[in-house]
Parts: sequence; structure tokens; C-alpha cells
Amino acid sequence: FGANQVIQKYGAGNEENRKRFAALAFYLFGILFVICTILGAILGFAISPVVAMGLFGTPFVVLWWWGRYLIRAGLDAKREAKMLFAASISNSVLQFGFLTFTDYEDALIYGDFGALVLGGLVTFIAVPHTIGLRMRELPHILRTQFPPGFLKESLRFASPIWIAGQIYTAAASAQQLWIRG
Repeated sequence: FGANQVIQKYGAGNEENRKRFAALAFYLFGILFVICTILGAILGFAISPVVAMGLFGTPFVVLWWWGRYLIRAGLDAKREAKMLFAASISNSVLQFGFLTFTDYEDALIYGDFGALVLGGLVTFIAVPHTIGLRMRELPHILRTQFPPGFLKESLRFASPIWIAGQIYTAAASAQQLWIRG
């Protein structure tokens, strides 16, 4: 909610803006990775390793979705389909593997976790390609300059959409609690 719309608005038809959003996605991944790894380590020991895996997988999911939005903004349906296929098949294969070859109680969760990480890693390959670069040029993407006001204008556009999405999600969650209650 919000990220897709802002990437579509400013990135469709503008490769330089897609490059800026790609840099922003990779920066966001790095920040989330550090925060979620630290929190995951703490909560993993305090509560459960499954909680740690959920936190550790979060940056990979965020990167995957941003990557999908960037690919969509570039009207690259074939690459988006490959990205979706990779995420879907990795989830199925990993869950099948954990269920079939292990006796782990949380085998489905481990399969999901592996698929989250693989999906994020696929994004590291897919996003540079969608803006005409190779993965080895990731440092070039990270050096992308942001013009004055670009981030502020993007946030101004995305904020109401993001807030509306959060309200919708909270209402849907409350409705599910009421129905199941």
C-alpha cells in the first residue's frame, strides 16, 4: 500500500526514477536487515527460533515486493512472471523437502522461510536487469543521486495511500477476529 503506487506514478516510463527507487529498495533492505537480524537474535533466544526466522525473513519479503513493483513499472511482464514463478516454486519445493525428508515440527515454516530468503535473493538479480544493468553493477545503483525533493514528494504522495491501506488491513483483521470469535 503506497509503495506500488508511488513507484508506478514516478517510475513508469522513467528509467532514472526506477533506478532511484531500486537504490531506495536496496537501502531499505540493508536497514531492515540489520534491525530485524538484531531483533530476531534477541527474540529468537527469548521466545522462539520461529520468531527469529520471521523477523530475519522480513527484509527479503520487502525487497521482493519492491522489486516486483519496479519490474511492473518497467512493463516487464515476462520478468515479473519469472520472479513470481521462482518464489512460488521455491516455496513448494522447500516445504515439500522439509515435510518429506525431516521430522521437524515446524517444517512448513522452515520451507516458507527458505522461500522468503530465496525470493529476496532472486530480487537482487531481477531488479538490476529491469533497469538495464547487471547484478555486479549494484554499487552503481547504490550511488544513484536523488534530486532535491524527490523523496519528500514521493512520501507526500504515498502517505495517504499507505495510511488507507493500514486502516483497511486493521479493519479486515478485526472482521476476521469477529467472524471467528
